[in-house]
Amino acid sequence: MYKILIVDDGESIRTGLTVGVDWELLGCEVAGSVPDGSQALACIRQDVPDIVLSDISMEPMNGLDLCAAINEQYPQIKCILLTGFYDFDNACQAIKYGVVELLLKPTSPAKISAAVNRAIGKIKENSLTDILCSEIQHQAIENLALKRSMLLQELKAYCISHQVPFLENYNICLYLLNVCFQQFLSYDIPGFSLNEQYSFSKKLSGCKTIDSMYLLLESTIHLVNSTVEIKPKPSDLIGRVVSYIHANYASVLSLESIAGVFSISAGYLGRLFKSRMSVNLSNYIQQVRIEKAKELIVNTGLHTYEIAEAVGISDPVYFSKLFKKLTGCRVRDYRLEHAKKEP
Repeated sequence: MYKILIVDDGESIRTGLTVGVDWELLGCEVAGSVPDGSQALACIRQDVPDIVLSDISMEPMNGLDLCAAINEQYPQIKCILLTGFYDFDNACQAIKYGVVELLLKPTSPAKISAAVNRAIGKIKENSLTDILCSEIQHQAIENLALKRSMLLQELKAYCISHQVPFLENYNICLYLLNVCFQQFLSYDIPGFSLNEQYSFSKKLSGCKTIDSMYLLLESTIHLVNSTVEIKPKPSDLIGRVVSYIHANYASVLSLESIAGVFSISAGYLGRLFKSRMSVNLSNYIQQVRIEKAKELIVNTGLHTYEIAEAVGISDPVYFSKLFKKLTGCRVRDYRLEHAKKEP
């Protein structure tokens, strides 16, 4: 079942959207219903939905700002926007943030269903592409040259048969080129530098056809196969990820953003992190932030909202709930308890 988050400041509209659409028939379930964008983000941090169905006009965070934040932090989520009137600037912003559909109110269950089906179609396409890219990434680490070549051909065939646009093919190839170069940089291959990476990337940008892009990518993979005897170093990767989280806990962190820093797929990083650390990455980030918050509570006189901001959580209400969930007590009680222990 695909999870839907409904966002609208009208309670009657939220109720209507929840009960007025046959979500089960669409293969969906309503995971939550909130009145504005800031509360929607708080919900997403706790339980990431597949699709967000949101109004544009809301306070304090409107639907476009919500889509901007989702596009940056959770690019896998598909957004559908509702608006009471058509506005060209809003439409341009919606396109910029990758919104699947902009529906004019009043709308109908049939139109909402059509938009949701379109979003599900995009999720399925992205999911298969991500799986193939992740598998190629995984095989690169395991040094299985034949499987890498076969998966590349499968990816190419999929993109052609589904008429994936030229620009998206370019982005896929650029991502996988970076995966290959990551192997060289990780293993300090003599004579290889970022100049070579720039040279290959420039060649890719000069490709005029999909075939030529994949031929360049295939030659790069063969170069990796013939030059590098790769031995798995997943523990080194997870160690670097853990260090990165501890150094950047006060910043916006997500599985996708961290995967981007290390030039690997989010799916592969999530599975590897869970297998090595016995906790998923988002929960680990929460644990690190709460541990840092406990230090600030004991050692400073900062207010709760200041501590929340200092550890990378912009919503103090969400921070307070998370703190109680992970520690078993409220921020105020934790401060008082540790103040009593001081000599």
